[in-house]
Amino acid sequence: MSAKSVGIAASLVAVYARKQQLRAERVTLVPGFIAPTGAKVTDLDATVTVSRIVDGHYGAKTLLVLVPTATR
Repeated sequence: MSAKSVGIAASLVAVYARKQQLRAERVTLVPGFIAPTGAKVTDLDATVTVSRIVDGHYGAKTLLVLVPTATR
């Protein structure tokens, strides 16, 4: 390994650790919906991880992916 490659090799340790952390978080997530369609959800502590506006024939809709704060 040359002296130029030492920085890249050192950063691989952090990349590997982050990948393992994301993999562990993904295992604890349970796919599904919080409530039935049209129901109002209240008293939910969560973090928005994805927010997208989806255009359709009948107007735009907002897609939100939430992760409960207790699992983070």
